[in-house]
Amino acid sequence: MEKVLMWVGSIMLAAACAPAAAQYRCAAPNGVVYQSSAPCRTATAPDKPRSSEGIRYYGPVETESRYQQRLPSIGEAPPQLKYMSPQCSGLHDALRTASARGLQSETIAKMRKDYQAECSEDESEARGRLSEEMRDKSKQKREAYFIFLFCIICKIQ
Repeated sequence: MEKVLMWVGSIMLAAACAPAAAQYRCAAPNGVVYQSSAPCRTATAPDKPRSSEGIRYYGPVETESRYQQRLPSIGEAPPQLKYMSPQCSGLHDALRTASARGLQSETIAKMRKDYQAECSEDESEARGRLSEEMRDKSKQKREAYFIFLFCIICKIQ
């Protein structure tokens, strides 16, 4: 078993140390551009590689990076923000968009601490007002539904 592991390990090490194959960008006589792992050939002597003066591109072909940096998500503003004081709603928005603006984590932590110290009571009241508003809307919908049902029952009789 040890011999097999050593053999597999040596193959993996050899593969990792092997140099990457060069890629060449060549142009055919009709103008079509293609990539090749071998040096470009000339139209007059297709069996011989071009001289160094005729090579259009030599070496590895640049490839696009597959990694794309993900932009930080800002998220939507919470619905209770409309019930908060202008100062606290501004602090909340600044805190919500801090990472997208590139602020450091220490700065964001300080902002969060300041926000909680200054606005926790205001946010609690705003949540209460939002909850009350949602209850009122729900009550109005129920009442409208019962009136609708009442009207239907009256028309049937």
